[in-house]
Amino acid sequence: MAKIPMQNCKNCNTPVADTARYCDQCGQATELKSFGIWNATHSFFDQYIALEGTAWRTLRKLVTEPGELSITYMEGQRASFVGPIRLFFSTSFVFILLMSLMLENSLALKTYYSDLLFSGQETVVFELLQSAFVILVTLTLSYAALVWLVKAIHHINFGNALLISLHFHSFSMLLILLASLLFWFTSGAGQAAAEWFVVAVLTVYMAIMLWRVIQYSSKQHSVVKIVLVLGIMALYLFFYVGFMRGFVEGFFSRGI
Repeated sequence: MAKIPMQNCKNCNTPVADTARYCDQCGQATELKSFGIWNATHSFFDQYIALEGTAWRTLRKLVTEPGELSITYMEGQRASFVGPIRLFFSTSFVFILLMSLMLENSLALKTYYSDLLFSGQETVVFELLQSAFVILVTLTLSYAALVWLVKAIHHINFGNALLISLHFHSFSMLLILLASLLFWFTSGAGQAAAEWFVVAVLTVYMAIMLWRVIQYSSKQHSVVKIVLVLGIMALYLFFYVGFMRGFVEGFFSRGI
């Protein structure tokens, strides 16, 4: 048998075949070109298009197929999608940034929350926004714990429960951002409708997501699965309302 010509990767020094275009270990190209404007520009757009394709593929699956992104990840299909932690932190950053800008500049929001904005207490809302990331992380971990603690769900460890939670809260932040746009153009009934829209969509999304994940990972009877879905949703919503109410009341009790 003829010996295959080999070379070492310039990045990690792993032996690779001369005919290989990329290193199997680190993924770096085996044929390196000298730095130049054209090469650098070409490389940038190649990486940007690849990242953009992955991002859009991830968002499309996250939004249109509740629970399927989590199932796909658990099945091992990961290279084609943005990782759950990166997705969560990216959406969190965009969420907090855009919500801060909206709250600062939108007259509709200032009118809607006029009961909070008095006697110089505008800073209360902005400080609440600065604490939004802590709230998001707490709710995400709590939701994961609820899924994990339901012992009847077989084959779901805490890592997978956290994965489901990261995907759910990434979607919820995108939905809230979309609904917040209505505040720029509506007032009164329109703003109330936006809130109910968020509640309705999140409820349906959570139900479908939990059902698909439980259907994928559990061999229990369908009635048991329905009870599990409703139980997790009820516990989470109860915790969510209690946590948010306690947080806001505690914040204002400081005399701000």
